[in-house]
Formats: sequence, C-alpha cells, structure tokens
Amino acid sequence: MLTCGFLPVGVISSARWRLGYSIPVEWTNKIGRNVETDLFNHGAYRTANLMAIVSSSTLDAFGKERMNVMGKILRLELQQIHPTQVTAGMLEIEEKRKHFASLSADELKHALKATPIPVVVGRNGTHFATDHHHLARALSDAQIEHAYAEIIADLSSIKGDAFWLEMATKGWVHPYDEFGLLHGVAAIPTHVSGLIDDPYRSLASFVRDAGGYTKTPEPFADFQWAAFFRTRIRLWTTTFEFNAAVQQAVHLAKSPDALVLPGFNARSKVTRSKP
Repeated sequence: MLTCGFLPVGVISSARWRLGYSIPVEWTNKIGRNVETDLFNHGAYRTANLMAIVSSSTLDAFGKERMNVMGKILRLELQQIHPTQVTAGMLEIEEKRKHFASLSADELKHALKATPIPVVVGRNGTHFATDHHHLARALSDAQIEHAYAEIIADLSSIKGDAFWLEMATKGWVHPYDEFGLLHGVAAIPTHVSGLIDDPYRSLASFVRDAGGYTKTPEPFADFQWAAFFRTRIRLWTTTFEFNAAVQQAVHLAKSPDALVLPGFNARSKVTRSKP
C-alpha cells in the first residue's frame, strides 16, 4: 500500500483533518497533491479529501472484523494498553491523579469499573485505547498498575497499514503533536507514560468543565477545541494567566466561530474553573 511518510495515503476521503491543524509541507510533496492547509476559515468546517489507494483485498479484510468479543470487559495491566494519540493535557491528568490517589481501594475499583477504557484489539491481541487516555495516564502517574477496558472492535485480522487505515476511517487515531501538526503513527508512544503535554488540551478540558461547551462522545472532540483555542489564545506562563485564558476561551466557545465544533452550546451555564 502506498504511504506518504505520515499516515497511509489510503486514510483519506473519510478521515477528517480537524479544525486548525496544519498539514506539513513534506506530506503534500510526497503525495504529489495540493492539500488545503487552512482547515479553519471563518468558522467553516472543512474536510481535506485525498484520493484513497486501497486494494480490493484490503477492503475485503475490513469485513472480517470479529464481533464475538464486542463489549467484553477486561482487567488489563496498563502496560498492555497502547495509546492512539501523541499528546494529552497534563493539567487535566494531574487533577485525575489527585482524585484517584484520594480513593480507597474499593472506591477506586468501583470508579474504574464504571469507566472502562474503550479498546480495539489489533494484531497479536494488542489493545489500543480509543479514549480515556487521560484516565490511563493518571493511573500510571499514581503508580496504579491495572485498569478495566471494554473491547469495542476486534481488528486483529487486519495487517499493517490497513489496520491504521481502518482506525483512521473510524476516527480512532489522532497522531497530532502539541503544535497541532500531523505525524505518522510511528510518533504515537507505545505507552501512556510517553504522551506529550499539549497545554491547549488542558485548556479545553477546563473550558468544558466551566460550561464553555458540552461533553460529546465524538472521538477526540476535546482536541478539536484545543486546536480552535490554539490559534486564538496566547500561551500562558502563570496560573493567573491560565485562569484568564479559561475565561477568554469560555467566551470564544460560545461565539459564532465555534458553531461547528462538537458540543457547541451557546446557552450552557458558565461556572468558574481553576486548576
């Protein structure tokens, strides 16, 4: 399968390159196409569509997902759970770590069972998390070795690039760095302890908790908000500046420019949120 040095070229027509993210020039050059680099223009949601080059055998493989393990809850070591993103918001992670550290053993077990980490089964039984990366990293930082996971898909019969193509098609992989730049899946760490801090992802979570927007099940929705804020709010250096950034971001979240973002809610009640 043809690859471009970032994601497989076949990722394409259905994979949505999110608001505010810029596409590296090298990607355009290697694919040999002009790719729109301004994915956010006057609040309009845009999709960069690239021609998929996928063989019929690859497509046939997608129909072989095994459904017999769907919904199964597992108790896994955190080392067995692999991320599908490059970054996370460390302020949010620290808040979660403190919360978990304050729980008794029974309370922690109940909390983790109530919020299993959704995972996809890949080749050789490898488990890839599609959400709750912040929870997993917080557990790791708290030196908690196990978590509960729920299998949402079994793609273990799909090999190589075709696996990541299917993951991208379903919106289950997000290989963007802390600057909003797209990378290949090789940039994704093998464990949540390797996730890089994206300050704007933390900002997005505090804005959400303050009522700036509504939590939504759309994959990587908070990263879309992080990208939106990244191009509009200066990076802070103090707690005071961060709190001011949260208040500014809450107002931006209710502006017409944010209308197309997941969880937009101009009428939601605003509360104060501080780290």
